[in-house]
Amino acid sequence: MRKHMVLAAFAALLLLSAGVVIAMPPSTGALMRLVDQRQQALADFIASLNLTPAQKVQASALQQNARQARIDALLAASITAEQVKRELRQPNADLRRVSSLVQAMVDEQLDVHRSLTAQRLSFYESLNPTQQAQVREQLAERIERLERVRELVLELAAGGL
Repeated sequence: MRKHMVLAAFAALLLLSAGVVIAMPPSTGALMRLVDQRQQALADFIASLNLTPAQKVQASALQQNARQARIDALLAASITAEQVKRELRQPNADLRRVSSLVQAMVDEQLDVHRSLTAQRLSFYESLNPTQQAQVREQLAERIERLERVRELVLELAAGGL
């Protein structure tokens, strides 16, 4: 039983570490291209909503907050990954420290995500029913894209690609 708990804890640590590696940008240039690409897609969608002037101000502030949060999250993941790699290369690597580093980054990112979610919900609630329907459709499409990405990652991990 204890052996299974240790293996489960170690597997969780590996998954968290893998999450850090996946979130790491290959370079600052690639990071900015990724953020800018997402930002442009969001701006294009927001433009299609026919917002009122007040909604445009709210949307602009939300976009800027989300952009900065994305940049901060990817940079934090990169920094954490470097710290984790450095620790793991030590002869007596402290896996509790590694776990703490990863968990601290995840917790910080969850806090930022919760704040952005509250802002997004407030913005959503300011929209009229037609605009809200457009947002819901966009979210459903985004989930479908993420499901396709997840399937590709699982295929790659299973050696199928």
